[in-house]
Amino acid sequence: MNKKNNSITLFLPSMFEDIPITIVRGIHNRQVLIDIQSKNVEVNRKGILQPVFVYTNGSYTRIMHDKILYVEADGSYCKIVYDGLKTLILSFPLSEACKILPENFIRVHRSFVVNLDYVTQVSGNRLYVKDTWINVGREYREETFAHFIFFHAKRHKNGY
Repeated sequence: MNKKNNSITLFLPSMFEDIPITIVRGIHNRQVLIDIQSKNVEVNRKGILQPVFVYTNGSYTRIMHDKILYVEADGSYCKIVYDGLKTLILSFPLSEACKILPENFIRVHRSFVVNLDYVTQVSGNRLYVKDTWINVGREYREETFAHFIFFHAKRHKNGY
């Protein structure tokens, strides 16, 4: 066994942030106490949001994930619609955008990725995002509608 490459990684919820952690480890029949100090560790994975910087007009502009309404494919380009219907056109395929966007973004059509936080209406096979109706593609329909809970109102005899 190669001892150089062995390690134990523990991921604890943030609620344990202020609790000191002590590890007791036995070495040659002696116990060693190791006190772990809290360190800020930056992890690059889908669950941790990193800022999106988009190159436009000679510089990078920061766009917050929660301000992006949807992303639309246009050939090998993407149109990012954000912050009240502002748009940016990027030379970036939609399939690559899907890989880096957080979990609340889902692909609903071969040409659209939608931020679920901005869907306000569902009608048939369409989603209403801000001021735009977006069609849900046939192959994306089941997965898309699984993100919503639907209640059906019954009409009373009085009409209300």
